This record gives sequence, structure tokens and C-alpha cells, in this order.
Amino acid sequence: LEGSSRIIEPCEKVGRWRHFFHALYLNCHSFDIDPGISQRVLTIELLSYLNERHDEVECHDCFASEIKSQLSGAVVVVHTASTYPDVNQEGINLQPGTLTEIKIKAIENIQKEPPYGRCARDTPTEIPGHDNLSYAYSEYGCRMYTIQVG
Repeated sequence: LEGSSRIIEPCEKVGRWRHFFHALYLNCHSFDIDPGISQRVLTIELLSYLNERHDEVECHDCFASEIKSQLSGAVVVVHTASTYPDVNQEGINLQPGTLTEIKIKAIENIQKEPPYGRCARDTPTEIPGHDNLSYAYSEYGCRMYTIQVG
């Protein structure tokens, strides 16, 4: 349109996608923000096409997405960086064809040293994933890794 101007910036790569399997939802993906910018990122916008893969997507208007992607919803989990997402307990169901805003507050828990914390000094710090990437150790992640490997 004459006299109009672009009000958005081109999309930039700010992290990486990790692929994992879930017993109920099957193929799942986790998005990790690059550690170099994770402390100053305030907003992330994701445009999800659930029925067809799009390797390159321009920053479309949220209300102008394709009709096929509006027919099925999604489950989103906001979790600590590099940890295995607990989809069953922490998942948020998103309705198809909607614009959803999720607000979070970061809380950092620091494990105390013995004699107040850590039952054993040899607790692993990482859990290997099937995607040749590792996740930060958590009880839930350990259980899921054991189920997937066994």
C-alpha cells in the first residue's frame, strides 16, 4: 500500500529445536534459546504449522495463517533450559487457530551442599538424549530416559 511501512523486523535465529518422543503425543519438539541471549530475551513469538513442514517461514501475521494449521491444536510446555519437558504435568493446551499469550516468572532453585542437600556426590549433571544432545539432570528426565532406552 502506498504510504505504508513495515512494522516488523525479519525473523532471526535465536535458538535450536530438539526432537524427542512422548508416549501420548509421539513426535515432540523443544526449543532452547541461545545461552548468550537467554538472560535478556523478554518475548518469543512462534508461528506453528502443525500439518505441513515449512523449512523457511516469513514472519506472517498471526491471523493470516493457513487453514490446515487451524484445524489441530498444540500443547506447549515452558520449562527450564536444557531440561526434559514434563508434557503431562506442565503442558498448556492451545486451541487451534488462536493467538495465545503465555506469561511466566523465572524462579531459580539452588541445591544446597551436604549435609543439607544432595544425597550423593555422584549425581549425574546430564542425561543423554536420543537426538545426540544431552538434557540437564532431573528426576523426571531420568525416568523418561529410562523408559525410552529400555
